Amino acid sequence: MTESAGRVKCGESGVRLVFPLAMTGVAALHVLLVMYFVPPHLVFSSTPLAGADFEFHAVEISRFVEAVWKWGHTWAWDPQLLAGYPEGTIFDCDSKAFELFVYALHRIGVPMGLAFNLYILLAHVALPPVVYLSTRLLDGDRWTALAATLMASLLWHFDTTIHLTWWLGTVSYAAVGYAGLLPVASLHAFLRSCRAAHLLLLCISLSIVHLVHPFVFDEIVLPMVITYAVAFRTLDWRRHTGVALAVACTLIVNSWWLAVLYRFRGEIAHIDTPWQGTLHRLWIDLLGTPGRGSLGLWWGERTWLAILLVALAITGLVRWRKARDDRFLPFAAGIAAMIAAAYLGELVPGLEQTQSYRHIIPAMMLSVIPAASLTVDGIREWRRSLPNGLARQALILAGALVALLTIREILSFFPPAPSDPPSPSQDAKVLGPTGECLSTPPRHLRFRHAPRPRGFDIVAERVGRWDPKEGRILIESWDLAEHIAWTTRAQVMGGFPYRNVRHSEANPTKRMAPNGFDVEDFERYLVEYAVRWVIFSRPHPELSTLLERKGFVVGEPQRASCAYQLYRTRVDVSFFSENRGDVDASLNRLDVRHTDPSQDVVLRYHFANTFECRPGCSIRPEPVPGDPVGFIRVESPHPADFSLVNAY
Repeated sequence: MTESAGRVKCGESGVRLVFPLAMTGVAALHVLLVMYFVPPHLVFSSTPLAGADFEFHAVEISRFVEAVWKWGHTWAWDPQLLAGYPEGTIFDCDSKAFELFVYALHRIGVPMGLAFNLYILLAHVALPPVVYLSTRLLDGDRWTALAATLMASLLWHFDTTIHLTWWLGTVSYAAVGYAGLLPVASLHAFLRSCRAAHLLLLCISLSIVHLVHPFVFDEIVLPMVITYAVAFRTLDWRRHTGVALAVACTLIVNSWWLAVLYRFRGEIAHIDTPWQGTLHRLWIDLLGTPGRGSLGLWWGERTWLAILLVALAITGLVRWRKARDDRFLPFAAGIAAMIAAAYLGELVPGLEQTQSYRHIIPAMMLSVIPAASLTVDGIREWRRSLPNGLARQALILAGALVALLTIREILSFFPPAPSDPPSPSQDAKVLGPTGECLSTPPRHLRFRHAPRPRGFDIVAERVGRWDPKEGRILIESWDLAEHIAWTTRAQVMGGFPYRNVRHSEANPTKRMAPNGFDVEDFERYLVEYAVRWVIFSRPHPELSTLLERKGFVVGEPQRASCAYQLYRTRVDVSFFSENRGDVDASLNRLDVRHTDPSQDVVLRYHFANTFECRPGCSIRPEPVPGDPVGFIRVESPHPADFSLVNAY
């Protein structure tokens, strides 16, 4: 009898260990995948992670830290980009949590680059606890919560759109795809329980996700409004007050950057990025093949997991509806709205500002809850069915097929190493004393973060020796331009082409012909924006004409192996359109010396309404063809030496 009892206890103990072991396995799998795709030796360094959007985030954060540290403001006028640009006002609204995180850690002694990387790491590792907790708050049992966590983790790493989003550097938007679940779940739990802990979690999560990325509002507004509206008549004053408190808390926490955004609302400009929602993308995603304009053109579309998940979610929603589950309407509306935005966004005026195709990410993350609920319930029903029954055998066969397709999808994210490594001799080549050709070995696309291309460091080191007072640098490669802007004192014309501000019209990608450089327009651009150096990053059919006839010095003919070509222009350029003198540009300040006080001064820097001319001089904007912002005219008489200061 004792032996039998002991066996029962041992068996019960084994059953109790199943869930902790499963949870540990899911967490370990997620961490191992993060360590593979985001190598620790890159994260735990003082150099920010490399790649695309990370470069302009480094610009935003470095300017934010300096502006807060020196002036106590969260934005600044930056002369190093686009002939003067109000950094921290509009375009960085998706980086507020990023900026605060880095600033806080940097103030206590953490190197800025390391703090930058730790935020990115946090966006990766926070997924499992956030999704698990959200599912539990939404009345899911622990196995449903674990299944939702596993599904979200697999999507995070093995769906093309989500993986591409965080790999390119838009990590904040990818993160709110899953983080938006928490305020939705917290509201659901608070309206059920009226517990202070749930209200506190609602206030904190709702405030923070809007700091991480404000477009989370699109994801959560329908689920939260519907949840509240359906329960409205049954709620007491405490619950109504709690909801109002959560909204007020969110507005207060985000008011500091919303006030700046409102102040500069007149500077907002239309953008047209590759992330716009079109119906054409639906067929690309359903067929899982690259298409013209497809974001997956580099890798091929890998959408099996997303299709499977949405199919499970739709079936799960149907079950919820039949069961009169109060989660049905909020999730059905939220998922449907996000999918509609992802594929029909171009038809909705103003939605282009959100880069509407990206709404497919929150659609998938909202889907993990009903999909996990269906999956766990289905497994339980399968276990209760007859061992040799047709339904059980059919489910086994379907499960095996799904597993094979999923494994095939996952393995495609682990490509083999390149068979022909690049020759070390290509690291750097010099054409001559006045024209340079710098190249770096091509980086093999391996779906994971890699060190910054060596060519970036070579170019940055060379640019760092140039005197910024001589003129600006036109840089064709936008990520290189952003890198130069945060690693040197150079004044750059170029950078991310989709900044939704009027100043972006000065970007050479907006001012040049789409199929190359028109020679005459190009020369006018060099003069208009005082461009002393030009860095090309790809061959141009008309490049030889420019080099020979229109103001470049070249050592020898261009070679295809060159990754970057650096040239100094012969065109006579100056930061002064009228008058002459010297100008020293720094964040929030232009110091002008040795001018003729009897003549107006026109500076080739963008005008700002917040500028004050000191001492005792007045300024007004100077119209520039094709540039909606215009330059700065200092009216005579004025001191020979004066300063233009951003007075906030």
